[in-house]
Amino acid sequence: MGVRRRLGYVFGGVVLTLCCQSVLWAESLGHFEDWDFEMQKSLGLALAESGAWSQAEVYLSSVGPHSQDWNLQLTWAKVRLQLGDIPGAQAVIGVALVQHPNNPRVLFMASDIAADAHDAQNAVSYARRGLALQPHNVRGAQALGRLYYQQQDWGAVIETYERLLTYSLPTSEVLVRLSTAYEKQQALGKAEAYLLQNVEVHANRLMALMPLHRFYARTHQPEKARAIEREIERERASREGSRGLRALNPSWK
Repeated sequence: MGVRRRLGYVFGGVVLTLCCQSVLWAESLGHFEDWDFEMQKSLGLALAESGAWSQAEVYLSSVGPHSQDWNLQLTWAKVRLQLGDIPGAQAVIGVALVQHPNNPRVLFMASDIAADAHDAQNAVSYARRGLALQPHNVRGAQALGRLYYQQQDWGAVIETYERLLTYSLPTSEVLVRLSTAYEKQQALGKAEAYLLQNVEVHANRLMALMPLHRFYARTHQPEKARAIEREIERERASREGSRGLRALNPSWK
């Protein structure tokens, strides 16, 4: 069990204890209904944070319909997604969209839910609306790029990811997909350039060399393919040597 989940359970336990200790106080003041709502909300959010999805759903489904708190609505939608209840998540995010139509986080969550429901058109629409409101949202741009990639809309993949690279560090996913998009458009020079950049930034050089080797083989560049193949073999040999040294001396790192 992860540290975050353990802390979540501890927090949930603390909230539950406070609930029990304060119920008499709430009744004595005549505000039991307000107390009950806030406690159920706190319990639901705490249980969701700890990953106790089924228990969280019990409390959130009680308070969610009576709240316009977008954070609560997003958490409730996430809980339903985790439980595999996509129609339920769609119902929750639908209400949130009506109440908070210009909230980027609501729009990005709506995009995720639409994607899980295989509704590509709305997934793209919500992501684009979210980015229009929050243009430098890295996660939103990455998600939109993935959607375009799945649809094989190569021009949109290039536009989305190249804009992302103007304000975010390159990732292997973005560079390799940009290469694929340019290759599909027969722009082989750009495709190669992004794969070479991926070799430079990838934490695992061996893994980064493999798509470059396949690219050269696929585009009928045998000399470059053989050169990368030799480099792959050197990387593998180096790794084997490192493993051998560690076997001889486990304390060596």
